[in-house]
Amino acid sequence: MKKVIITLIAAAFVVIAIFVIPSDERSKESQDLQETRDPSTRPSDGLGRDDTPLTEVSCLDAGGTWNPCGSACRTNPEAICIELCVEYCECQGNNQCPSGYTCDDVVDGVGVCL
Repeated sequence: MKKVIITLIAAAFVVIAIFVIPSDERSKESQDLQETRDPSTRPSDGLGRDDTPLTEVSCLDAGGTWNPCGSACRTNPEAICIELCVEYCECQGNNQCPSGYTCDDVVDGVGVCL
């Protein structure tokens, strides 16, 4: 009985050593990942999108039409689609999109800024 208890205690120490001690290293990795996701630390994508986020204001300023609740399946109206609002800037040409975005996915003469 003593051997079983000693073995269980030893196993508990091994588990603690494996999972608890490296948690400091995991914390460092989590911090690194969080810094990577921080948009202020990302390099420019070269398209100007980091300077002009696609928002209602930037869309309207460029001459586009902001749709706060567009279809997620707008390019395939026959598809069975979940009811999910997707915000996008509708356009009829590149000149109606903010800098760095292009008018694409055109359906019936209306595209979206991508």
